[in-house]
Amino acid sequence: MKQIRAHPGRVLVFVCLALLLLFAGIALATFEVVMHIPGSSITCGPPPPYLKPVSPLHAVFTAHILYVGRFDPRYAIRSGHRFGPWAIAHVKRRYWGLPWWGSQIVVLAPGWYQEGETYFVDGKMGALPYSKFLPVVYTGPCNRTRPLSEAVVDTRILMQGPLRGVRIIGRTYRRQPGGKYEPTPGMEVEISGPDGPILVTSDANAVYEFDRLPVGHYTIRIEHPDRRDYEEGVHDKILSPGDVWGRDVYSQ
Repeated sequence: MKQIRAHPGRVLVFVCLALLLLFAGIALATFEVVMHIPGSSITCGPPPPYLKPVSPLHAVFTAHILYVGRFDPRYAIRSGHRFGPWAIAHVKRRYWGLPWWGSQIVVLAPGWYQEGETYFVDGKMGALPYSKFLPVVYTGPCNRTRPLSEAVVDTRILMQGPLRGVRIIGRTYRRQPGGKYEPTPGMEVEISGPDGPILVTSDANAVYEFDRLPVGHYTIRIEHPDRRDYEEGVHDKILSPGDVWGRDVYSQ
């Protein structure tokens, strides 16, 4: 049987065209992002952790930042890091929402990204005009996008999958000298629900967790709450079977 061999020149042309289309798509995506970065910030707290997509456009994955745009060189010199409101990133692990053609290189915006850092990304595909067929992920505002090192709760939930009953989970932070908040293990968190108050201590990763709880109305409390904890919003919610809820709590 006669074998058909591809001509080396044609293969090279095909590869060059594919790379050209890829870079053209990234360039168009970058332009799309830059044109739609908001000029003013919107203040709001992040939503509860996700266990499944919340909309057809919802995309969740981890990605390593290759390049950040519109960074301030003076700040980069002072801090030793390059930060910017949009970034080109390489996808490391997919959870849901990324199409096959946008599974490797994506453009993220708006936000505040550090070059060389890996992020847990919570965004939307095709949310910006003309970006339906471009690898653009809209990541703001009011989402759970954050450095992967800070996404302990998110990755734990996604790795463990659904549990029976209601689940309440979050991280504990304490304000340090100078005003910075750091994850703090060993802090006590109390929830009040249908079975009365329940107390738990955050683990070595500063994660507190209540699982397999009955449905009903729950309230989260912490000793010596910090002002930031009050500003983050409401601490109570009515939960149904399979719900995952929680919030990071801040103490003085």
